[in-house]
Amino acid sequence: MDDADPDPTNEIQDLQLNGNILTITINDTPTEIDLSDYLDDTDDQQISYDPGTNILSLENGGTSDLSDLRNIPLNGFRAEKNINNTLPIMTDTTLIFEVEISDYGNAYDPESGHFTAPSTGLYNFYLNYEATGDSQILRIIKNGQLYKVICNKLSNGQIVTVSFILELNSADLIWIQLNAGTGTSCGTGSFSGFRVH
Repeated sequence: MDDADPDPTNEIQDLQLNGNILTITINDTPTEIDLSDYLDDTDDQQISYDPGTNILSLENGGTSDLSDLRNIPLNGFRAEKNINNTLPIMTDTTLIFEVEISDYGNAYDPESGHFTAPSTGLYNFYLNYEATGDSQILRIIKNGQLYKVICNKLSNGQIVTVSFILELNSADLIWIQLNAGTGTSCGTGSFSGFRVH
C-alpha cells in the first residue's frame, strides 16, 4: 500500500516486554499493557520425601505413599548353556542352562532349568539359542503346559534371539522346552529374565 511515506521500514513494529509492561516499538508514547495481574507466584510447589513413612508430598497439598514400591522384591537371573547334550531324534527335553551367572531372588534352578516366580507381577525374559540339528522346535512351558511355540523348524547352526513378557502369579513355573528334530543334541545359549512390575 502506498502511504506517501518515503521510509519503507517505519511501519515495522515489534512487541517489547520490560518487567511486566508490554509495549510496541517505534512509538515515542506507546500504550502500556500491564501484565502483572496475570502473574501468579502463589503456586509454591516444594516437593519433599519422608524416608520414615515413604510419603512423597507437595507443600501446598497432595501426597503419595511409596511404601508399595519399596516392597517389590528384586527378581532377576541370567544363566548360560555351554554343553551340547546328546538326545534321540525328535525327543522333547527341557533346556537346562546349567551355568548360573546371577540370580537375584533365587528363582532360577540350574538343575531343573525352571524359573519359579517369587511374586506376582510382569516378567520379561530373553532367550538365545544355537540349533544343533534341523527341524528343532523351541517352546515356552508354563506350569507344565505349552504356553507358546517360540520357533518352529530351526536349521542346524541357526541362532535365535527372542524376548517375551509374561504375567505370572507367585509360584508359577516357566522353562524352555526343545524338540531335537532331526538332530541328536541340544545346542547352547543363554536364558535370562527379570520382574518388570
